[in-house]
Amino acid sequence: MAKDGRSGALVRKFPFDFIPLRENAQIQKDFLGYTRGLVQCQPEGWIFGGFFTEHAERIYNMEVRDNDVWIVSYPKSGTTWMQQIVWFLLNNFDYHVESHIDVRSPFIDFDMCIPKEKFRDELDAKKEKLLAENPKDPTLALVNEQLAFMDTTGYEDAQNLPKDTPRLLKSHLPFSLLPPDLLRRNKTVYVARDPRDVVVSYFHHHRLIRHHEFVGDFKAFFHYFIQEKVLWSPYWRHISQAWKHRKSDNLLFVFFSDMKEDLSDVVDRLCAFLKVSLTHEEKETLLDHLNIKNMRANASIDDTEVMIQLGLFKENEGSFIRKGKSGGWKDYFDDEMIQEMEVWKERNCKLFDVPIEKLCCEGYALRVKTTDTNLSCTLELHVISLNIMSLPYTLVPISEEEKAFRAKIYGGPKTCMVDMVVAQPYGIYLPKKFEKIAEDIYNMKIRPDDVFMIAFPKAGGTWNQELLWQLSNGLDFEKGKENLFFRSPFLELTCLCGDAPAVPAMDDNEAMDRMMKIKQNSVQSVADMPSPRVIKTHLPLEMLPPNLLDTAKVVWVNRNVNDSVVSFYHHEKLLPVHGLTASFEEHAKLYMEGKTLYGSYWTFMQAMWKHKDHPNLKEIKYEDMKNDLKGTIRNTAKFLGKDFPEEKVDLLVEHLSFETFKNNPAVNMKPPKGSVPDEVRDQFNFIRKGQVGDWKNYFQGDFLEEWNKWIDNNNPDSAIPMKFE
Repeated sequence: MAKDGRSGALVRKFPFDFIPLRENAQIQKDFLGYTRGLVQCQPEGWIFGGFFTEHAERIYNMEVRDNDVWIVSYPKSGTTWMQQIVWFLLNNFDYHVESHIDVRSPFIDFDMCIPKEKFRDELDAKKEKLLAENPKDPTLALVNEQLAFMDTTGYEDAQNLPKDTPRLLKSHLPFSLLPPDLLRRNKTVYVARDPRDVVVSYFHHHRLIRHHEFVGDFKAFFHYFIQEKVLWSPYWRHISQAWKHRKSDNLLFVFFSDMKEDLSDVVDRLCAFLKVSLTHEEKETLLDHLNIKNMRANASIDDTEVMIQLGLFKENEGSFIRKGKSGGWKDYFDDEMIQEMEVWKERNCKLFDVPIEKLCCEGYALRVKTTDTNLSCTLELHVISLNIMSLPYTLVPISEEEKAFRAKIYGGPKTCMVDMVVAQPYGIYLPKKFEKIAEDIYNMKIRPDDVFMIAFPKAGGTWNQELLWQLSNGLDFEKGKENLFFRSPFLELTCLCGDAPAVPAMDDNEAMDRMMKIKQNSVQSVADMPSPRVIKTHLPLEMLPPNLLDTAKVVWVNRNVNDSVVSFYHHEKLLPVHGLTASFEEHAKLYMEGKTLYGSYWTFMQAMWKHKDHPNLKEIKYEDMKNDLKGTIRNTAKFLGKDFPEEKVDLLVEHLSFETFKNNPAVNMKPPKGSVPDEVRDQFNFIRKGQVGDWKNYFQGDFLEEWNKWIDNNNPDSAIPMKFE
């Protein structure tokens, strides 16, 4: 820890980094108030206005007093309603107070997206005009009050409150960005609301307030929301961070739906939590005062008219306190949004520990269009079509701005790395052609004797693919002379082919015809293969059939991230369908952002790591294969239920030794003759050095320091062990 030069207090190092969103050009067209664009707080992915970078560390280090009480929530979850309830409980039910709730109970992260210079200039101009035209105009006092409000920050307002009375502080920040000792020292009320109602309320909020000033329609905002590109997102991670502390004596987790259904019971829970007593009469008066209609009419809570008068809110866009309904989303969602929301919700509930039944307690059905006027039907979302499971993720096309950026990095004429989709919420980048095979992959039939080889790109997948095929086929070295693409299919190959020729070395027409069929539909080719199948994929388990681990064997191959990115760089430079033209450092930075093919290395690793104890999953480290190939063979054979005599194992060791493997035309695939210039074909090596520690030839100086910091942020305390040498 360092010391704050002004206060002398110890300052904790802020544990996150900020990067601007690549989509900012489009975002600033849709959100006119975001003059500095948006930033993403890594590694957890929080979205903030560009101004937040000036305040984050001070909020993280702000003084926490033992008698503080906090209201924390994702935006538009009932925060202001709860803020008002708790303020009255802590302040002897003072219903005559005139000051605004955010003055009495500071909103500490209010300044994260406010273009204060712009609004201060507008207010100064309004003030000059009022002074010239009518110095006694009561609006002048409102302007002066707002100017004074803009001269301080929310957390400074909090620090200036008296120390002899409890402070009630409001925040939309997740717990990971708030002072680390908050939950240990303070009472905190967290409010959670159905995301379907949140997005509707948040849309109107962004239309109303000029420091957001969203100019698009609801559907456009809905997609920003589920793509986690609105302020204080990701929604599910926010909820999860609070839910995991729900048993803490210092946290009360409250659902908005409970406030709507039985506010009296919520008040009783709050009184017990805060150790406040009230009589029956006091409670009845409080409940009447907290009626949504009364709150909307109370200028100390909803000052919409004043804000419109000052030019800070827009006219004809509703009010700050809206309807406060549960289920109002039904008036906004079409069938497509219903399905997208369900997929987004279900997937995130698998990733995060969240109380989904309570949050989204009201179900819905998907309307089905039909040409038969006598047929009227509804389908529950999880049975949209017979025996076809809906995808647990959404494929979101990247923006035109991002396509233009990628075109500068992937400049090859045959590249398929520009027009991409992102599988959300995982953030996995895939060529657009993946849309055609995604559902078929998720619904493919798994056989009990299948073996899946899952690896992040350039982690040693091809090496292990050959190992697994040989073990599954009785060490048949003669049959193993056939091209590996035919013996052990690459599940999602179709989406990676683009318009370039297929890559394996097939100079005869029959082989080329066979390869073209695989290229056209690799998923069907896998389905048509006889058993036993050894299937290669770079997709994480969450995008594969949900019964995979319980039905078949899965081998997860991993390699240290340093050597992986070096190998991936050369891979993308080598293959025409990638067509990488960037430098190593440019490519590595894109890798750090999780925007190379297959997305974030860490997201993949963490998704696999959580299944590490499953009996049908075996982890193989690339570095262990290099150091003890024979031991890896023995252990893997045992996992597959195979046993071979020593002399056979020795033959496989020789077959898989790196020099032999590199010179094996069945695995070190060259492009077909004529597909690339002869000099390129002669130098083509799909299998490169295969060294452990080759990364030392690529990382130096400041970039090595930046890279190591990225590793530490994403893999704190080496939670997922790696071998770098």
